[in-house]
Amino acid sequence: METYDLLMELIDSEDLITSVYYKEEFKLNVKDTLDLMKNTHIMNFSDNIVLYGEDFKIIKIETDNIQDSFLFKVSLKKPNKKKEFKPFTLNPYKFLYSEELQTPVPFKTIKMLEEEKEKIQNEALKKQREEEKWNNFISYIEDLKSKSKFYEVLTDKDIFSTFSGGKSDSCEYITVPKLPEGHYEFKYPNIKDENFLTYDDRKLFDFAGYVAKINGKLEIIELITPFNGDKYIDYFNEFISNLINENKITFVIGSAPESFYFYRLKERPKGFIDRVKKDIIKYYKN
Repeated sequence: METYDLLMELIDSEDLITSVYYKEEFKLNVKDTLDLMKNTHIMNFSDNIVLYGEDFKIIKIETDNIQDSFLFKVSLKKPNKKKEFKPFTLNPYKFLYSEELQTPVPFKTIKMLEEEKEKIQNEALKKQREEEKWNNFISYIEDLKSKSKFYEVLTDKDIFSTFSGGKSDSCEYITVPKLPEGHYEFKYPNIKDENFLTYDDRKLFDFAGYVAKINGKLEIIELITPFNGDKYIDYFNEFISNLINENKITFVIGSAPESFYFYRLKERPKGFIDRVKKDIIKYYKN
């Protein structure tokens, strides 16, 4: 492409060119230069020739492929900004991106400082809440430890024991040495192991948890299982593992009447647990 055509893409009129210099030392005639540019391809245009306007200059930018070289307009206007910022670095790799200005900058605007202050406050508040949450959790575990002193040691006779509970003893439970493979969230089991009973029987279990023996009676232990935070889960699991190893608690699964109502079954929790008990024992014995 001819250099003159590229020039006209950058400025409205050739009259805006007021001077031309070669190597910034030798002044060239403006009209003669422009005329020559009309017949000079950008590839053959010297990058030592600079065209000046009142507040800009036009330079040639050469690329790796010289045919793709182009002209570039550089503004010579002196910025007229009264507002002054205090720079914190001159290293572009350390600049901060300003959403307000939509560019990386070496300073902090008032908005950025306010956001930074708010972030520090939020982090401090988050840390405070986390400490309170952890302290409450530890208090909860310590309370469980105190209660666990009254748990009696379980024997083999206590495994596969059935008992009633819940509202009006309408729910039925059976103790097991471990939970079948599946997903257990918020006490609601989703038993996946296909060797554990049939699918229709597995879906009737709507509770999974822990049981202890207190004063000779099996009781469901109300445990709030943490569902996030590694240190919470690790601490909780260690506490539970110790109780299991000491035979102070074991696992329990059970059913409530609502599951049978939902599937419109005449069978009820107690009859259901009594029916599948032998198959459950057989599953764990294999």
